Amino acid sequence: MKKRFLGIFALLAVLCIALVGCGGAANKENFIGEWQMVAMEGEDPVPEEDLQTMKDLGMTVDLSIAEDGTCNLVMFGEDYGSGEWKATSATTCEMTIDDQAIDVTYDAETGHLRFAQGESALIFERLT
Repeated sequence: MKKRFLGIFALLAVLCIALVGCGGAANKENFIGEWQMVAMEGEDPVPEEDLQTMKDLGMTVDLSIAEDGTCNLVMFGEDYGSGEWKATSATTCEMTIDDQAIDVTYDAETGHLRFAQGESALIFERLT
């Protein structure tokens, strides 16, 4: 009886570990890709018309999030910084760029990322 209990317990432990591993991979998929800023939130939000004018002039803010846990932020053609990221759930991830922690959330309804630091936030839309 004791051997059978240990066998079942070991099997359940392996299944739990496998399920947790699968969940992490699924969470990553919400973040991986190329993103471009479509809005700004905070004390001094930039009007949508101004953002479109900037985009028309090639002045974009782009965020790359790679499967290998690295990320890169490019603002107006200049490399703003590189860092690392890790999905903590299907809708949140921990990101650090140049030693600065950034709260990143994924909105499944809109498909947007909210890239927040303090009172301000950049809203990104997936390009790929």
